[in-house]
Amino acid sequence: MTDIEKLMEKLKKRIEFMKLLSSVPKLRILLLLLIFRKLSLAQLSKLLGRTKATVTHHIKKFETSGIIKTSRKEARGSIDAKLYELDPDFFELVELSFDKFQSLEQNESRELLHYVLLRDKWMFEVFRNILNFANRFYQEIDERFLTDNSDFIKQTKDFYFKSPVDYDIWFLTEDGKKSYDKAVIQFKERINKIVEDDTKKGKLVVRPYCILNLVLPLKKLSEFDLERKRIMDFLGS
Repeated sequence: MTDIEKLMEKLKKRIEFMKLLSSVPKLRILLLLLIFRKLSLAQLSKLLGRTKATVTHHIKKFETSGIIKTSRKEARGSIDAKLYELDPDFFELVELSFDKFQSLEQNESRELLHYVLLRDKWMFEVFRNILNFANRFYQEIDERFLTDNSDFIKQTKDFYFKSPVDYDIWFLTEDGKKSYDKAVIQFKERINKIVEDDTKKGKLVVRPYCILNLVLPLKKLSEFDLERKRIMDFLGS
């Protein structure tokens, strides 16, 4: 198998896995494995508030995708001796340059680009599912906040200021984007060092936060007429 074929196989596996995350229970399992790294069936069942049979049903779908790895702890013979974790490859982002595509044969380039586009499409779908889930979570808090007692109001205040959702939004010119790209290179080096130091603390250290760096081509998106779907005019503009 060539390097390009291996790359496409990895992309296909990632796409199939992301398709599973349209299900809220499966999405919650993913989030828990991202946070705790390794969990047994009993631990997943307790954290999800679902029966072991229900969790097993969802986990089997993950195992089929090849993204979930299993290992054994000392309690041999027990159903909870099996530990689940995400395959390390799950954390590797596939970065492809324009020059990489140019060096490929036309049929390889077309097929690879197809899988890259699908990868990004389903990645946005995962982001949307997570944000929808977070939105429902905050909506539930707000509804109870308006009708519940003072204890819940205090708990809400404590939760919000101890675990806030933080975000920054910037709008940049073309030159600003180029300067941003240079700054991001330095930023990534510092963040990767932080991640490396965190990892050294132990494989099973809880990681309750996700930081997402997202750049959107806002001008292109604003010009795309979803109703008319004039995609060729959109791409050529």
